[in-house]
Amino acid sequence: MRRRLWATVAELLVQTSIDAGTAPMLSSDDFDCEPPSNIDDHQLHESSVAPPTPNPMNHFTETTTQILLQRSLPVRLEIARYLNHFRSDGSYSTALRLHAELSHVLGSHARLLDLASHPSASFIFHKKLFTLLTHRFFIALHQLFALRAPKDATFSTSRTVCFSSSVLLLSLAQPSSPAPDLPTDTNAATASAFVSSSQSSSSSRSARAPSSTDRWSDDFARLMCRGAGMFGEATLRAAIAVGFEVVVQHRRRNRQHAPTYTCPETQASGLGDTEAEAEDKGRQAVEGFVRLSMERIRIVGDLFKSNLLFVVILAMVNSSEGEEEARVKFVMRENLHFWLEVLKERVEEFSEDVVRGGLGSQTPVAAGNVWTGETEVVQDDQGGNGMPAEGAGDFQWFGMDSDIGFNFDFTNAAQVMQSFDGLY
Repeated sequence: MRRRLWATVAELLVQTSIDAGTAPMLSSDDFDCEPPSNIDDHQLHESSVAPPTPNPMNHFTETTTQILLQRSLPVRLEIARYLNHFRSDGSYSTALRLHAELSHVLGSHARLLDLASHPSASFIFHKKLFTLLTHRFFIALHQLFALRAPKDATFSTSRTVCFSSSVLLLSLAQPSSPAPDLPTDTNAATASAFVSSSQSSSSSRSARAPSSTDRWSDDFARLMCRGAGMFGEATLRAAIAVGFEVVVQHRRRNRQHAPTYTCPETQASGLGDTEAEAEDKGRQAVEGFVRLSMERIRIVGDLFKSNLLFVVILAMVNSSEGEEEARVKFVMRENLHFWLEVLKERVEEFSEDVVRGGLGSQTPVAAGNVWTGETEVVQDDQGGNGMPAEGAGDFQWFGMDSDIGFNFDFTNAAQVMQSFDGLY
């Protein structure tokens, strides 16, 4: 049990180091605790005199994932220190070395998970969680180098790794059952397009984000819809990486400023040989994030800004160069109008709850706070407490604005277009 507790503390430490951008408070040389035993919870008893016999690693238990996370902890701690310590050399050779070490460890873990494969919902949840908590380190490690890849082929490995890892994480966040496709027509590619066309204007304030509780009912999908901290940050970071790549490829292809981008790692990563194939995968991943962000808005009330950003990106890649600005303006206007109606409805619901005394000891959301983006307390559709209203939506875009002019200022649609100038 003590080993389980220590493994949990150490895992939270390395994850929060990535979230907060601070160096971890310990290294692998600071502790010698062994991973916990591969046993199920029911094998632990207070009355037991001898410890239970561990199961082999090809037998999945409630501790298997924690053991695998603990085995990859040393290299992930080193990655967190490389990224956040003020004395880090920041060299690309070090990044590639750390990537190779983590890839080797996770490769052996993947084989163990395949051997321990179990059809239970618990195994599926554990495997998805393990993938999220480990592969997000690839994105953090390579993202800054990937931003330089459009101009410098030296960093093509980072470009491919960052893109493929981001697509993988975004696929994890989707519900297990199929979700409806987003419209391909840019004129309809807005949040408001999901509202029934038969809905009258008198009932427009009752508009809801497109959602089906059944589609998002599996445990991991519910976690991604409600989870804050590492869960919101990981998907947002992945979506930004994919969105960046999709727009760069789209603009290159449309303007024909460069030949089709191909690198040796493309085939191995499963992205295909051409930009068009990678762009299609990226577009699907962005559409998935838009669906996820709309569900989070419905339940939690955050990711408004992120949702708007990626709806705009979809409008850009689904339009020709000459019509981009007009389409983006249309999408922004319709998207903001739709979510304004959703916010108004939420305020009315909270006000009704206050009158009925339904919020108990919690402080209701004030209308003024909603409009200024300073909401502190929300309620989800299950009656539980929510997270800060903007949460991961306040993320500072990972330094893209300072490095290469990747600045999304929605006050002027033309600025969105110009944000990508100079990338190619």
